[in-house]
Amino acid sequence: MIKDKIRQLIFEDSERTSVGILVLCEETNKVLLLKRNVDPHKGKWSILSGGVDKGESKMTALKREIMEEIKVNADDKLNITYQYSEGDNFYFYWGFTNSEFKCKLDEENGEYGWFSADELPSPLYPKTREKIEELCQKNKS
Repeated sequence: MIKDKIRQLIFEDSERTSVGILVLCEETNKVLLLKRNVDPHKGKWSILSGGVDKGESKMTALKREIMEEIKVNADDKLNITYQYSEGDNFYFYWGFTNSEFKCKLDEENGEYGWFSADELPSPLYPKTREKIEELCQKNKS
């Protein structure tokens, strides 16, 4: 399928800037995770993430990815804070919501769920557990 080939080329492009967000429900202290449905990360649970298109700001890209992947308007549901970058190509954000919301997934994701830090699904995308522990610890302080 042409769309899968294009997506594969994008994921293989290590120079492409990407954004990701870990969403925490403050009411339940659970995080939103997505189970990837496309290679190379098929079957792994991860944060919501995607690429920044040419000429697009990182925040615009993040909000677009949120709408594309889970059909949620970030401005209505999330308080987003920038955390840090990992190298020059990945920008990581935290998102906070008052209550768990339902997601309508696109073809990139097969499942979603709200999980507490001590009941995470498996397998997790690398570094996901560390990001969740950091966020939950920060939220307790």
